[in-house]
Amino acid sequence: MPDIHPTIAEARVLEIGYDRFLNLYEEVMNENFRRKRPSTRLTKIKELCSVYSELIKYAPLEFVLENTQRPHFTLIGKEFINFLRNLLLHFPYYETWNQIGFDKALITTLEASGSIDKFLSREHPEDLKYRFWEPSKKRMTYIEVHLKTAYSNGEFIWLEEMVTEKDGVRFLAIFMKEVLMTQVESISKK
Repeated sequence: MPDIHPTIAEARVLEIGYDRFLNLYEEVMNENFRRKRPSTRLTKIKELCSVYSELIKYAPLEFVLENTQRPHFTLIGKEFINFLRNLLLHFPYYETWNQIGFDKALITTLEASGSIDKFLSREHPEDLKYRFWEPSKKRMTYIEVHLKTAYSNGEFIWLEEMVTEKDGVRFLAIFMKEVLMTQVESISKK
């Protein structure tokens, strides 16, 4: 007999996780978010990535991420967001997005598990170009995610050069929500 999802326990976890994710998503996507202190924004971004990273461990979401035919979907939707989450969690030394910088020596000295190093050491496409539509603003935003870095050469890398806080985080939030909504039949307001 095939596994039936969600189980009762999974449903409880998903309800809590989706509720938290959607609240964080609304906060990050709100225009007033940019007016908050940079350290507050960084904390919310870290939470958003953390909640998402836990939710995508749910088997049907893993299936969606691994079996979607869109180019680089798994790279961004799983690997890059997990890298970002791990970077923000394992290196809590920064107060703002623009302060986050690293090189191979720093990562390998301070990170115990090596997941950040593994992600950065792999070959990635030069630049990934995306666009996203924001209906409330009636505009299309174009962004680039730069995954090809000089990490293996030991050069210093700024997170802001990989993906910007303003448009990059908005794009990632929309991307995460799109993945998560593949499992939602309806949302009830409490």
